[in-house]
Amino acid sequence: MVQANQLIAAQYRNADLNKRNFGDSMYFVSAYDVFPDGSDATAKLQELVNLAQTEGKATLFFPHGAYRVTSLYNTDGIVFLGDNSTFIGGYDGVISNFGEITGDFSGGMIELNSIPSSKLSISTDEDRIRLANLSQEVLQAMAGTTPINSIPADKSVTPDKTSFMQTTTNLFNPAAVEYGIVHSANGTIVYNESYYASGYIPVSVGTVYKATKCADYAYYNSSKVFVSGVVNPIGPSVNTLTPPAGAAYVRITIRVVDLNTTMVCKNSLPSSYVAYGTNRIDITDQGFIEAINRDLESGQSKWSGKTWNVVGDSITEHNSKTTKNYQDYISAKIGCTVNNYGISGTGWRTPSVSGGTNAFYQRVPSLAAGADLITVFGGVNDWYQVGIPFVMGTFGDTDPAASFYGAVNNTITQLVTKYPTKTIAIITPIPCDNAWAANSAGVTLDQIAEAINKVAKRYSLPVLNLYHHSNVYAWDTNYKAYAMPDGLHPNDNGHLALADKILAFINSL
Repeated sequence: MVQANQLIAAQYRNADLNKRNFGDSMYFVSAYDVFPDGSDATAKLQELVNLAQTEGKATLFFPHGAYRVTSLYNTDGIVFLGDNSTFIGGYDGVISNFGEITGDFSGGMIELNSIPSSKLSISTDEDRIRLANLSQEVLQAMAGTTPINSIPADKSVTPDKTSFMQTTTNLFNPAAVEYGIVHSANGTIVYNESYYASGYIPVSVGTVYKATKCADYAYYNSSKVFVSGVVNPIGPSVNTLTPPAGAAYVRITIRVVDLNTTMVCKNSLPSSYVAYGTNRIDITDQGFIEAINRDLESGQSKWSGKTWNVVGDSITEHNSKTTKNYQDYISAKIGCTVNNYGISGTGWRTPSVSGGTNAFYQRVPSLAAGADLITVFGGVNDWYQVGIPFVMGTFGDTDPAASFYGAVNNTITQLVTKYPTKTIAIITPIPCDNAWAANSAGVTLDQIAEAINKVAKRYSLPVLNLYHHSNVYAWDTNYKAYAMPDGLHPNDNGHLALADKILAFINSL
């Protein structure tokens, strides 16, 4: 989420550079002494709600916790957002938490309580964007603890600092209409069954409102006494309403057929219908939308939040050949836990040294039992005959000490017995600079890969054949300089390329 985090943080830091209006505003309740510490926050929260209503701010953000509130008057429908937050103490209001916010970013839109769960979710569950993926700067902003030079002194997120998003609330209530036309001269309702007169829609002087197709309308003061009216023959699909001095409400006239498509919103209308009582946040900055989509595409995996046991040789082991190994790049991208069981010089049958105990089949008992995914990646050291001579044996062998076929068979049967409900996958060795040559036993690395593949298929285990499908050109001078200097061990560039191949493979399991 690095790109998205940087774009979000930039909105807070660059207040003077971002002056485009996004419609409404947000307060962090912790900046106004409202805390989830068990104390009664009713009075202070009511003061903040009143302040938000007075200043036309639409949203309050509640950092994680339970807020004790006994009752609350929220006549303007201020939206409550939170990070796994809730009310206790008797108040039945609802905080819309990140885990409950879903949306499809393709159009730059997030809707609260109105998008199918099949769409993109922001949650703490697997396959979701996690709060842990957000930068410390963004988390500080949410908690109201960001330094003053990063967030405004009044602790609010105001329109000039959040130009990348726009909130939309439809103020038109279809359940509050009555038959008739709003009389523009005196504000009374003239009965007519072809039209509806809206209920009293709250407005603020100095704020511009947009309405879908409507006819005559009238403004009223806080006591709902007529102030002035406007003759507006039905025609335009978008109408601009500018409340005059003294206005607190407006009533509009609509056609009966337009009841369920009518909207009245502050500043602008959304591109599609938003029902009354539904709040929508539109991401308006195209660059921000693209950054989010890139992050989502690169960061989603069925293995996010899971545990992965990686068994292998020096390509899996952490050593001086590379800064990070393939599994480290994958873990950083998808957010999984890796248990590294890579040991240099080992293989399916070879323990690296004669009489050793580190062959793959010998290490299965020591693997962590709680893993969700187990991969075994190796075979080149068996081919190189590190520690012991190579003996291929025959397909069906089961004695790991007697033959390579036996070692592969024994390793796999142990893994299936130990992890019968988990995902086990096999990865063949990659080519090396003399991969086409035969060892002293007359066996090529290609034959090693095929033997591994054959035994794995016998037990219905998926195989990633990197000997045949890795794009590793270990014999090529230019490739070696770029990705595999010694012709055997990938460097950072090589591991990055392997990470892409292996991530695609495990995501397909």
